[in-house]
Amino acid sequence: MSCRVITVTSMKGGVGKTETSLNLAAAIRKETGKKVMLIDFDIPYGGVTQALALKKYKSISDWIKTNRNISEEGVESLSISHQTGIDILPAIASAHDVKRFSCEVAERIIQNITLYYDFVVIDTGVDFSFITQKALQKSDHIILVTSPQNTSIWNNYQYKEDIIQLGIHPQQILVFVNQVVENPDITVEQVKEVFLHYGHSISSVFTAIQDDRVRKNRNLRGVIYLDEPAANFSRSIYSILKTLGIAIPDLKSRNKGWISNLLRIKRRLFC
Repeated sequence: MSCRVITVTSMKGGVGKTETSLNLAAAIRKETGKKVMLIDFDIPYGGVTQALALKKYKSISDWIKTNRNISEEGVESLSISHQTGIDILPAIASAHDVKRFSCEVAERIIQNITLYYDFVVIDTGVDFSFITQKALQKSDHIILVTSPQNTSIWNNYQYKEDIIQLGIHPQQILVFVNQVVENPDITVEQVKEVFLHYGHSISSVFTAIQDDRVRKNRNLRGVIYLDEPAANFSRSIYSILKTLGIAIPDLKSRNKGWISNLLRIKRRLFC
């Protein structure tokens, strides 16, 4: 099985990194029907289980104890199945496991899970730890989440440059500018200028507006991509999937293209 690994990361907290990871994983599952695992490498406490109000009855701590390669059934038994159709591997169950969660364990987790899943989405911590670096190096695509504030922009700009120094190609990196307010002090165009033209130029920049529906949906333990697909945040996630070649054009667009082709053939036959 060929697996694609997508890591969602940021060097600034509070920008919607975990929200992006969760919705991205659920969106991939919805659009493809493939097996998707969401791994929480935000150590020690994580954020995915808290976002969905799940108990960590399985977690990375179990992988630390296992200390070996395991079968497909074993991988599935060490994760939590969610109603969205995705499987989730929560962060460590206890802060006491921080020192035991080594780079080698992180690599073993990724290697085992990618054997049995079509897509793996990794939610990293807001750090440049060896665990985060391992996730980045194992990724096919990296989504760098920022907000349009100076600290977030420039922290993540430097982070982008440091990621590239790990040997990762700039075109593997996408930037997601989240929480864009109306009449911002720093415009989206200015943010794009930083990431597209300063230092190493990355492939694409996506944006999502500050939308109170995202906050309300999170407090209800929902997944806005599934609950409100017309929301701007949901449409931004879909745009990312299309750019990555994961989502197909929406049905309306496909129908429009089919009708246009039919009319074109008709004109050729009867004109």
